[in-house]
Amino acid sequence: MMCLLLLLAFGAIAQAQRCDPQTEGVNVARLGIASQSSTYVHDPMPGPERALDGNNKVNAMIHPCSHTYNDFEPWWHVDLKKTYAVNSVVIVNRMDCCSERLEGAQVRIGNSADNNNPICGTISDASQATITLFCNGMVGRYLSVVISGRQEFLTLCEVEVYGQESDDKDNLARLGDATQSSTYRPEYNAGAAIDGNKVTNMMLGSCSHTNNDNPAWWRLDLKKRYKVDKVVIVNRGDCCDERLLGAQIHIGNSANNNNPICGSINSVSEATITLSCHGMEGQYVSVVIPGRAENLQLCEVEVYGQEVKCVADNLARLGDATQSSTYRPEYNAGAAIDGNKVTNMMLGSCSHTNNDNPAWWRLDLKKRYKVDKVVIVNRGDCCAERLLGAQIHIGNSANNKNPICGSINSVSEATITLSCHGMEGQYVSVVIPGRAENLQLCEVEVYGQEVKAITAVNVARWGSVSQSSTYRPEYSAETAIDGDKETNIFMHPCAHTNPDNPAWWQLDLKTAYMIESVVIVNRGDCCSERLLGAQIRVGNSPFHNNPVCGTITDVSETTITLSCHKMEGRYVSVVIPGRAEYLHICEVEVYGVKI
Repeated sequence: MMCLLLLLAFGAIAQAQRCDPQTEGVNVARLGIASQSSTYVHDPMPGPERALDGNNKVNAMIHPCSHTYNDFEPWWHVDLKKTYAVNSVVIVNRMDCCSERLEGAQVRIGNSADNNNPICGTISDASQATITLFCNGMVGRYLSVVISGRQEFLTLCEVEVYGQESDDKDNLARLGDATQSSTYRPEYNAGAAIDGNKVTNMMLGSCSHTNNDNPAWWRLDLKKRYKVDKVVIVNRGDCCDERLLGAQIHIGNSANNNNPICGSINSVSEATITLSCHGMEGQYVSVVIPGRAENLQLCEVEVYGQEVKCVADNLARLGDATQSSTYRPEYNAGAAIDGNKVTNMMLGSCSHTNNDNPAWWRLDLKKRYKVDKVVIVNRGDCCAERLLGAQIHIGNSANNKNPICGSINSVSEATITLSCHGMEGQYVSVVIPGRAENLQLCEVEVYGQEVKAITAVNVARWGSVSQSSTYRPEYSAETAIDGDKETNIFMHPCAHTNPDNPAWWQLDLKTAYMIESVVIVNRGDCCSERLLGAQIRVGNSPFHNNPVCGTITDVSETTITLSCHKMEGRYVSVVIPGRAEYLHICEVEVYGVKI
């Protein structure tokens, strides 16, 4: 008998020690400040704070509860003073009478100091005095109890809130506003994806959901510009997770869904998907399902990064602009760098050439810069298609044959951004190649950092040169370092060998350098294909067997730049291996610093 009593006592203790992890811990509601829609003054002290006094008595005649008048959509509200991840909310209902009044009351949690935050749950059964709603980590500073859609008294004998101080304070998404292409049902609005509720079962949690749109999209306005490190997507888990396959995450400063792509969702094997965005800058984050009609559903979106405190200066405003011709005086080249981004040429200020072949616009930045991006604002009132195929060139040559940053392949948006990844140059050109066309630019912006004096300079001019043979005396090796970049060999001589095997040209820099890049200017009047396969070698051997910096595989442009990534050497050679060939070079520039 004693053993049985001990066993029963032990069982009771064990039972008492069991607890639901979602309702254990500190009741953080006691730390807050309460308010309500009105106060029913006939009861003794029926104010909103009575629901936070720690007394769970359910007879309002014995111990006062919070109590409103018969308001339309009455509410009770607590400011928790800090942001919490709320696990559960416990409501103690009045039971001496009138318990049914609480039927349909919604518990809302969020960071908005009104009663329109996301819904944790709805009271569907008021027959029990104690009602527990599980909120599964919903994040917010404010908790409201709201009876919506009818006139009613709201009585609460106690409200308890259990959770932990939020650890997602760095989640930028909580600071933004969300919109989407359409809303399947009101409760599946865009804001449901940034309410802090990560439950993946749409029936139990809080997810956004569009109709079967093409394209379906969801967009977040962060209100400020951020460098975005990563985006975390929580997919629906109860069904239909495959709908999210192929979704693209776009980040940028345009309030549409055509910003640059951070990444695409290629697997939905896990509900939580993290995409690294490597500091992409923007105010807007969009999730877009391209190319098909689909429902887009997101149970949560989190965005992590750092605010861009100061926007880089637009370097274009410091430069001088020229163009191939001017359609009318008011459409001069300078109109594209005057800061006016109006896309209607009749109302704004745009540059405009005649129907040139090629039509071009060029900006002299006055100094060398590492260019991160170029922003083009196209004409919008008509004729946007004229800009299709335009190339953006960046380099140190005052012509339009510098290396290409990128080409314009779409004019669906007036503002076009091309990332140039630190390409170096003093000149930025916009060129429409291969056809006669009017070039019109309403604005050009250039962003980057100045190349300081310690950066590599052209050291080729200081060296001595030789080559495998000389075709005619005027085509000596020295003509490739005379500073003249004329590509027509009949207008200005270039270095030129006989058809040697191998044909080579070599520069002795007299001392060792750390070589950043080599620029080759090819012959342009004919025969440019002869340079295909030529190797640029850098090293300390006076022969032609030094390590290869790079090989020329494309001669569609006369100016060819090869990055040597700080290769060390005294000698730079251009060698055509494996065949008998003429080697002609109109100019060689070598950029580096002395070791």
